Amino acid sequence: MRKVIYIFAFLLLVTSNAFGQNIERRYGANLDFYVGTWKYTNIATNEEFTIKLRKSIYTGFNISYDCVVGTYTYKKNGSVILDNMNEFMIDRSVGLPAPIYASNARETISEPNPNKLRTFVDDYGILWPNSTLPKDGEGTITIVSTVNPKKIRWELKDGEGPRIVGHHPPMGFSIPTDIILTKVE
Repeated sequence: MRKVIYIFAFLLLVTSNAFGQNIERRYGANLDFYVGTWKYTNIATNEEFTIKLRKSIYTGFNISYDCVVGTYTYKKNGSVILDNMNEFMIDRSVGLPAPIYASNARETISEPNPNKLRTFVDDYGILWPNSTLPKDGEGTITIVSTVNPKKIRWELKDGEGPRIVGHHPPMGFSIPTDIILTKVE
């Protein structure tokens, strides 16, 4: 009987360690690289787009995992078009995303891509009809270069599916949708 208890305890220990390692691989791959301030500048169009990202923990729907959240500033012709940097330190980890939310937790369960994050962004330049809620978009943040200067690619797109005029925000965004950002801090 004692042998059975030892075998059961051993199997329980091995299983719990394997599960813990799987969770770490699934939800924590390479997020530190993305943390910091990233900037895009286009002299020809006189645009500047800056994002600031930090690590956080998403908790909701009986699950929690590591993610990055952030804010952005968009300037054009020297004027600030959108700026939500004042929201950078607001803790929204419980089911409420920040203006930028990104994670690789929604990638394939067996092996997330550490070089690409699935991203959700609130565009405060476009609102839902008859509302103060920002339009949301989704896309990816992909590592372009890991050596100095570090670079990421920001891609944003409209969600798929039918849209009802007057009930959904218009197509497109008021912020850049396909750019390369360079890490500045």
